Amino acid sequence: MKKVYLSDLDSNLNEIDKILQQCDIVKSIEDSTDVIVGPGGIGAFSDIFTAIKLKKNLFLYNKDMYYSDTINNLSKGYLEGYIKEAPSGYIHIENEIENILKDMEENDNDKSNDGKSSKLL
Repeated sequence: MKKVYLSDLDSNLNEIDKILQQCDIVKSIEDSTDVIVGPGGIGAFSDIFTAIKLKKNLFLYNKDMYYSDTINNLSKGYLEGYIKEAPSGYIHIENEIENILKDMEENDNDKSNDGKSSKLL
């Protein structure tokens, strides 16, 4: 079972129940295989960069395009040579929370087929 760290997700969302049923929820990013981050404050941004630093599978719930500027800045950093790996290699973005579980499953299937993820920015 996947070990998932949840950050700033509204517990009232029905889709969260599906994640809770299909995954082990852990209390630290370090103990996780996947990190799901919803719109939030400084803590959510810290979780994003911690997940990137630790090379975790990062799934962003980009509700109302909340993280679009962050994603664009990471892409710009890559294009200008400040970031070594393209954000599309480690960030999975969804505007609908119900698609995150599907993306997590697809990511696992893709990695088991060729060792790389194909669900990109």
